[in-house]
Amino acid sequence: MGPFLFNQHSFSLQRISDIINYFQRNGVIRMSKISIIVNGTEEFWTDTDITYAQLIQIAFPGSQPDTLYNVSYATVDGATAPLALGQSVPVQNGMKFEVIATYRS
Repeated sequence: MGPFLFNQHSFSLQRISDIINYFQRNGVIRMSKISIIVNGTEEFWTDTDITYAQLIQIAFPGSQPDTLYNVSYATVDGATAPLALGQSVPVQNGMKFEVIATYRS
């Protein structure tokens, strides 16, 4: 099969595959659900980002307003960071999230 034309540019099938893989690795597009781990349980996610609030709902469905949460994550390359109220993070296949509930006294 010959090259494909797009906006008067010629692309080989391999080049198109490379471009799609690049966008998938960098969270620009999602071809299917990806696996994340929330408090040790595998979950499937389709969005490019996940928020603090979404993680709380996954970990503690129907959470109570008097509960505070500490949320942290680890990327697939091992980097760890906290996630604060109002923040989001780009999702990678295999990311691990920890959501810990603390109660006001």
